[in-house]
Amino acid sequence: MNKLINRNFGIEVEFGSTISRHAMADKIKLATGIDMQVADYYNKDNTWRLKHDGSISCGRYGMELVTPILRNDLDLQKFLAVLEVCEKNGKVNRSCGVHVHVEIKNQDTMEKNVKKVMKFFGKYENALNGLISKSRRGNNNGYCRDNFYNEVDLYEVFGVINKKSVKSLIKTNDWFNGRDKWNFKNYWSQGTVEFRAHQGTLNGEKIANWVFLTQAIINYAINSRGTIVKQGTTTKTYTTKDMLNELNKKDFIDTKMKSYYLTRKEELDALQR
Repeated sequence: MNKLINRNFGIEVEFGSTISRHAMADKIKLATGIDMQVADYYNKDNTWRLKHDGSISCGRYGMELVTPILRNDLDLQKFLAVLEVCEKNGKVNRSCGVHVHVEIKNQDTMEKNVKKVMKFFGKYENALNGLISKSRRGNNNGYCRDNFYNEVDLYEVFGVINKKSVKSLIKTNDWFNGRDKWNFKNYWSQGTVEFRAHQGTLNGEKIANWVFLTQAIINYAINSRGTIVKQGTTTKTYTTKDMLNELNKKDFIDTKMKSYYLTRKEELDALQR
């Protein structure tokens, strides 16, 4: 599996527990040595935080684990150690999600790069839906709706993205309103895009693989010449296999990771029947 992490990132994990945030923070400190701040919902400190989340209906205490800025695989391993404590003392249900923020800022070609990322999501939004649970697919969840749901012609969508500025697209276009799967609202303040699609989990392997995939997607989108679509095609034209083959062909993921996600798709599809 390609474990290349070369972009700053952050992770938010929503879950519930029978113990309070203070008790969870104490357990994390004892097990990992990491100081966990018990913070309010609006806290933006660049620290390890446990925040209250009233949208979570899971266990007595709904909370959100928020990481500081993570920079490499060593930081990811710290996160996984913290997550292991949360897994032992917490649980998830459909009210929970996992959000991953990935840096996309590049001073030389920011406008062009952001549009490349937007187009990748347009082409492969339905493909990415194949890698998440039914409760998060399409518009099944109000906190992670499809950005390009029911768009008729991606060629026309790409034409709009080409013509408008990134600021205009993020501020005024329904494709990027902030509550959808691919959130660009923090781009101006933090230079990141937020992947909001993944269902709630406290499984370290699943979240680590999602981190690797999000890095691969951003690196592919920015470093490629651009995402190409044909007239008359929609986001439903392009399959999960198409996306994974493209990332693999360009060496942004290896064959092992491609196989992992093809298997995950089969498992998740089977749950839909």
